[in-house]
Amino acid sequence: MDKLIITACAADTSMHPGVPARIAASNALAAEVEKAWRAGAGIAHIHGPLDDHKVWAEHTQAIRARCDVMIQYGISLQSVERRREVVKNRPEMISVAVGARHYA
Repeated sequence: MDKLIITACAADTSMHPGVPARIAASNALAAEVEKAWRAGAGIAHIHGPLDDHKVWAEHTQAIRARCDVMIQYGISLQSVERRREVVKNRPEMISVAVGARHYA
């Protein structure tokens, strides 16, 4: 069997009000990440609110309390200043589309 790395995306849907299955609470997000980790995911790609870096910390702590998955932040839409605050939570990885677009 070929080796592969499975990445699961468990996005905080607070920035997408039309999403029917809402995941905004940190414990709910962490529960979904844990399910993916138990199914074989090695990386959890997560999103959070653009304007509240404290929620990112809560999400990270909740995930780390439940499982040993690598956490990757998707922070392309954030300003450089907001990114600096968010990465203080020390995720193992970040995903940034450098220079592609900037909405923040």
